[in-house]
Amino acid sequence: MKTIIHGFFIGLAELIPGISGSTIALSFGIYEKLIGLMDKGVEIVKDFLVNRDIKATFDEIKNLPWKFIIPLLGGMFGCIILASRLIVWVEHEYPQYLFAALLGLVFATLIIPYRSMKSFSDWAFAIFTAIACFVLFGFSSGSSSDPSMLMLFGSGTLAISGLILPGVSGSFILLALGVYFYIVESISEITSGNFDGEILTNLTIFSIGVGVGAIIIVKIIKFLLANYKNKFMAFIFGVLIASARVLWPFVKYQDKEFEIVSISSFTNTEVAFTAISFIIFLMIGILINMRSQDANH
Repeated sequence: MKTIIHGFFIGLAELIPGISGSTIALSFGIYEKLIGLMDKGVEIVKDFLVNRDIKATFDEIKNLPWKFIIPLLGGMFGCIILASRLIVWVEHEYPQYLFAALLGLVFATLIIPYRSMKSFSDWAFAIFTAIACFVLFGFSSGSSSDPSMLMLFGSGTLAISGLILPGVSGSFILLALGVYFYIVESISEITSGNFDGEILTNLTIFSIGVGVGAIIIVKIIKFLLANYKNKFMAFIFGVLIASARVLWPFVKYQDKEFEIVSISSFTNTEVAFTAISFIIFLMIGILINMRSQDANH
């Protein structure tokens, strides 16, 4: 039961931009075990591709700790199925509160890369990254109702990093690329019984991207952390700062797109609740990330 609960909260973290699934895994004390399993999975795939020994591969798969894997995945997917419908409802009815909460969570994550930035060059690189990403994020509205197959595959490949690197949210990567709400809405449609062929195909392509990313990104991130940790964290810091452009909360949902509107379009009460949402979730994010740092030490 405990592993199911762990999986549930990791799944929730992966669904919400600003909280990394690996951050939650770290705070629960199962991060190293999770990374070890992903590493083992990569090795199994590599051995099979090199040796083509089906029996040996089957034996390796059979020896995996399935009593840990099955309840963990069950909790994760159960949460994603349940929470996706709630997020879709909130994004349509109260997008300003949702975006304010997400912005608070993302800004709270700044604690993690900040602690690894030691020199002037780290800060200079972070500022350069923030400016570059702020400009790049401007080319996307933050929401695409019809992403290409290549975009879905690439997004899945990058999003898996949220399960690998504490402080990096896979959902935030999807949000920055403009496919987050499309993925969440597609999952919500499937759980509602709408097995549309296009939706199923696109989610399959996204899932394949996640699988490929698990093989490739694990190695790349481990290399970067081993050799360029400070600069890599500075890069993450800059990306998180630039996210303000994607998550500006004063928006309205119209024609399946989020449109930035004047603050005067909202009542004083709505503006106040938007600010409160930001502050509350900023504090929640800070507490979660501080706990993960304590668990890591």
